[in-house]
Amino acid sequence: ALPARDGQDIAAAAAQRHRDERYRRLFETIETGFAIIRVLFDGEGRPADYVFIEVNAAFPRHTGFEPMPGQSVRQLLPDLEQAWYDIYGRVASTGEPARFENFAAPLGNRWFDVHAFRVGDPEERLVGILFTDITERRRIETVLRANEEQFRIFAQAMPNHVWTARPDGGLDWLNDRALAYAGLPLGEVAALGWAGLAHDADRGGAENEWRRALVSGSVFTAEIRLRRRDGAYRWHLSRAVPLADDD
Repeated sequence: ALPARDGQDIAAAAAQRHRDERYRRLFETIETGFAIIRVLFDGEGRPADYVFIEVNAAFPRHTGFEPMPGQSVRQLLPDLEQAWYDIYGRVASTGEPARFENFAAPLGNRWFDVHAFRVGDPEERLVGILFTDITERRRIETVLRANEEQFRIFAQAMPNHVWTARPDGGLDWLNDRALAYAGLPLGEVAALGWAGLAHDADRGGAENEWRRALVSGSVFTAEIRLRRRDGAYRWHLSRAVPLADDD
């Protein structure tokens, strides 16, 4: 029979192998890119380079290349932006994790969402990196911003009163012509909503039409009197197109 201590050592080793295998399976199967790097500093303590210690199977799917352990990033990607070295250098030096989005031109102009954190002993300068390619999301955001800016340019140039509203009727944007008519700051007009500017006699019918348009998705149309900045009410033909997202 083995001594009790030897039996405990064997059990501990088996448990460690089990944990290592579980970590390895997780490391290789997660869809998020993962890498462990060692940051290299120059003589003045500035981050000068980093080398790959380990990468998972998802790494090349997100980046377009597969580095070998020990390969230097300066050699692999000589044009990589300095910001990458600076961020990983801070994490390695201070131990403070970093969550950020950053651009890498040498990797096909990709954008990445990155979580970096120190691993191991501080003197090892090891950093773990979890990251996802968000290039498509950033492209869509850029298109949406451009479309929104185009809408605002057109809306400001039109002679009509142009506005957008939430389903509850609260206004979230008005062009300058509509603001000038109301004669109130944007915050006050937004809080009132379009119904808050309507004549009492017209408000009920217009709100019923608004609710019908929300339910049916059809165009809201109403002839209502709206209060002008001097207190007078003027008749308006108001038309609004419901915009629906996935919900």
